Amino acid sequence: MITASHNPAKYNGYKVYGEEGAQLPPATADVIVTYMNKIENELLLEVKEEPELLRQHLVSYIGKNLDQVYLDYVKGLQLNKDAAKTNLHIIYTPLHGTGQKLMPQALQNYGFQHITIVDEQKNPDPNFSTVSAPNPEEAQAFSWQFSTVDKQMQICCSPQTQTLTA
Repeated sequence: MITASHNPAKYNGYKVYGEEGAQLPPATADVIVTYMNKIENELLLEVKEEPELLRQHLVSYIGKNLDQVYLDYVKGLQLNKDAAKTNLHIIYTPLHGTGQKLMPQALQNYGFQHITIVDEQKNPDPNFSTVSAPNPEEAQAFSWQFSTVDKQMQICCSPQTQTLTA
């Protein structure tokens, strides 16, 4: 699988995942890089049309059926079924990325009722205009999250929803 990077444009790239679903280890990635370095002009590469790629099963799109499989799997990971019985308010940001849809749904499936999505960061923005870097590991990613609620949890996901900080 190949996914786009969530980095700002000047650092943009892609990530390649193997059959087991994890990012390629360095040795395997190096083999691919060796092939890539042999290409003299990428603009001269033969490119197949999308219908042909789909017919040959070289490209496939992930849809709602996989979303539901994912949500069901995540629901099965819940350790404390009583946690949602609290009056916990969750403030969530997808940092302008893909987590705007499934993360709130997963939290609702756990039973949490009070979920606020940070408006300024809920929609895709390739420039990540509200943060200097779209990384939930950095404290500045939480700067848009605020509330006057006593019992609260702040959750921040990377734009690809692969990294979470709470």
